[in-house]
Amino acid sequence: MKLAFLVLLLLTIAPIPASADESARLEVKTAGQSVSLDPSKDVAVKFWLQQLVLSALYRDVVQDSTASEWATALKAKAIIHCRYPANSLLAIPERRTLTFDEILLPVPASGSPAYVYLKHGSTYTRVAKYDPWVLGKIKIDAGLSTKFEPAITRGLF
Repeated sequence: MKLAFLVLLLLTIAPIPASADESARLEVKTAGQSVSLDPSKDVAVKFWLQQLVLSALYRDVVQDSTASEWATALKAKAIIHCRYPANSLLAIPERRTLTFDEILLPVPASGSPAYVYLKHGSTYTRVAKYDPWVLGKIKIDAGLSTKFEPAITRGLF
């Protein structure tokens, strides 16, 4: 059953574009400086970022947001920001489909961010109650942390 669920989740992720010009572009910043990731970490962070949004979608905690919230999150000390091909989709059966062009994760020095932000054109959405283990995995792969926080246990996935 778990395998079938994971396969279903993987099938809901937007397909990887054929051309390199159309692929997702990841940017990781801490203290205003870009963090350089090797290609395997770049792919891993992109994958886990989508899984983070899927975990919030599974719990159906999706809310409208604003351009000013997005701008504030973009100014956070540490961020993970990924630009995807236009109209990328994430979906889970019996939940809404999320259409987006960008995902923004403001990463606080300790603890968890309140929201993960999605942008589609001029529409802004935020998701919450995501899997804390996935957040920890992203922070480690992005070079923003060296270990999982002690309170983090494996959640949804």
